[in-house]
Amino acid sequence: MILLADGGSTKVDWCLIDKGELIKQVFTKGANPFFRTREDISEELKNELIPALQGYKIDSVHFFGAGCAFPEKNAIVASAIADNIEACEIE
Repeated sequence: MILLADGGSTKVDWCLIDKGELIKQVFTKGANPFFRTREDISEELKNELIPALQGYKIDSVHFFGAGCAFPEKNAIVASAIADNIEACEIE
């Protein structure tokens, strides 16, 4: 399954997709790495996203978000995701 994220400064729309079909949609607070730390984003994912995705195997995460235009900022978001979702590809 693919976890697709459309992230802004105020909210992130997470869509779990399997074989082209929307399985689940979850909203969390924004994850703009110019305004939030890795730890802060990671804690949000741990408390709000991960419980909503229990029981699903995520193969890859595709995050498209505000503030993700520079490698060092991309790394903040990717690390926060990796803190919470193991053994998947993050783009």
